[in-house]
Amino acid sequence: MKVDDTGELADSEVWVLGALQCVLWGGVYYSFGVLQSHMVEDLRSDKVAISGAFSLGLLAAAGTAPWVGRLLDRGLAVSVLRWGGWGTVLGLALWSRVGTLGELYAAWALLGAFMAAGLYESTFSMVIRSSPPGPARARHLTLVTLVGGLASVVCAPWIAAMAERRGWRVALLGAAGASAAAMVLVERFVLRRRAPATLEGPLPAKESIHKRGTTLLVAAGVAGSLAAVAVATHLVPTLRERGATAHEAAWGLGLFGLSQLPGRFFLRNFAHRLSFLGWLLIPGTLQIFGLVGLALELPWRPSLVAIVALGVGSGLQTLARPFLALRAYGVAGAGRGSGGVVSAQNLARAAAPLAVAFVAERLSYSVAFTGLALVWAAVCCVAFID
Repeated sequence: MKVDDTGELADSEVWVLGALQCVLWGGVYYSFGVLQSHMVEDLRSDKVAISGAFSLGLLAAAGTAPWVGRLLDRGLAVSVLRWGGWGTVLGLALWSRVGTLGELYAAWALLGAFMAAGLYESTFSMVIRSSPPGPARARHLTLVTLVGGLASVVCAPWIAAMAERRGWRVALLGAAGASAAAMVLVERFVLRRRAPATLEGPLPAKESIHKRGTTLLVAAGVAGSLAAVAVATHLVPTLRERGATAHEAAWGLGLFGLSQLPGRFFLRNFAHRLSFLGWLLIPGTLQIFGLVGLALELPWRPSLVAIVALGVGSGLQTLARPFLALRAYGVAGAGRGSGGVVSAQNLARAAAPLAVAFVAERLSYSVAFTGLALVWAAVCCVAFID
């Protein structure tokens, strides 16, 4: 079934799609950092080995992303989202049953492939093809990321509380059940209303972005992903080292997600007008500030200021990707172009958990966060000079 291009997505449908993204991101992406210490203890392993499973999943997502992008450009967002969503439910259930490190790696290899299909890209494609250009499209894309950005706020504390009371395996089964319920709603209120249709009519002309600009787009995506995944997977243990309880650290991770929302809401009405350079420098500057703040090794409460800056910057960068891909490649090629960027981002995400864990074990989290800040600073300098 191909995406419905015969009518605009209703706001209610966009809300449902955003709710699905919230549940999927919370159940897969943010839950790993929350449950990491539980898995280290239960599987009798160490932080680096456990982080490697998350890296493997992101490598699988990186390898799958270009293929997913080609399917999206053919108008197959409905099928891609369906496979990704239901596959994630299956993957979460399998993850909850692992008993060895090898089984954990196998479950995350499967989850990574489904992440590429279910997280954001298929929904972005559906919104882009089913919303008129201009403020309406910007509003719908922003709404999806606003609701999806609640994942760490809503899901991370809930999963942490469930893991403390009932165990991490029960928490994952709860996440699988929530994802299944969200998919049922999406099937009922969105996907079944999308009639088979191909994209018709004239396509908006793509914005001319030279090759160096495209390289900068990928570089910024890599730098931002390194920072975001470092926070998602290592913020909880970082705050624990600085005196926070497990519950307080989980809420700190939730604050990271909550902080992604204000910037997205603020840009709702003029996101489509922001320049290419602005989309690179604004998120980068905010994330550099946040990373430097975490590197200062302040007590966990003052560190919350840095977490807010990181969250705002990360939220803006997520919103930037579909707009920049649309400007660079047009509607017909946005899926493939964005898939290339996402592939590079997932490679960075795959490296980040293992690299940060490695540096933290041998040096400190402060050194790891400083290195990530320097990577972002280099990208911003090149972009500004260019």
